[in-house]
Amino acid sequence: MTAEPTQPVSPLIAILADWQDWFRDGTTEYDVIARLQRPPLEFFPSDALRDPLRLFQTHFALYNALYQLRDEWWQQQTGELDIAGTRIVLKPYTAGEAGLLKPDPLRAFYLDWSHFDQTGEADVEALLDSFWRNMAGERTANSVGAESVAQAKQQLALPEDEVLSLVELKRQYRKRLHVCHPDKGGSAAETKAIVSAYSVLYTQLVD
Repeated sequence: MTAEPTQPVSPLIAILADWQDWFRDGTTEYDVIARLQRPPLEFFPSDALRDPLRLFQTHFALYNALYQLRDEWWQQQTGELDIAGTRIVLKPYTAGEAGLLKPDPLRAFYLDWSHFDQTGEADVEALLDSFWRNMAGERTANSVGAESVAQAKQQLALPEDEVLSLVELKRQYRKRLHVCHPDKGGSAAETKAIVSAYSVLYTQLVD
C-alpha cells in the first residue's frame, strides 16, 4: 500500500472544524473563502481571487484542509463531509458504508501538496480551460439562447455585433474581474455575474 504524502499543518483545519453547523446547512466554496477573508480571521488576503494562479492556490489550500477535515470527521463518526464541485455539506455519518475506502481521485489530488508547489500560471490556464469545457458540456444540454449570450456580452462589456475570439474573451474576463474586485468598489455579486457570463460565452466558442 502506497503511503500518502505528508500534509502541511494548516490552521485552516481548526477554523473549519468550528463551523460544523454551517456545513450541515450546506454552503459553497465562494462563501467559505469570503468568510475566511473577512475580519477578524482575514486568513486569505483580499486579492486571493484576483488572478488565476492566486485563485488556484487559494482553492487548493482550502480543499486540502477540507479533505483532511473530511477524513477526521469520518474517523470520529462526526459525519461525512460531501465536497461535490463547489457545494460543501456535512451529512450524517452512516455506519457500515465504504466511506474513505472508496477510490477518490480528487481527494488524492488535493492531499498531495506537491500540486500546490509545482503548479504555475501555464498549468492553471490548462486547468481552467478544462473546467470551462466541462461547464460548456453541462450548459449545452440546456441550450444557451441568444438572449443569454447578449446579456453575457453586456456583462463583460463586449461588443454585441463583433465576432468574439477565445483570446479576447479571456482578456476581457480578467479585466472585468480586476475592475469589479471588492477592493476596487465591486462586490461578490458582480464577481459571480462575471464568472457566469464568461461560462456562457465560453460555451459558444468551444461547443
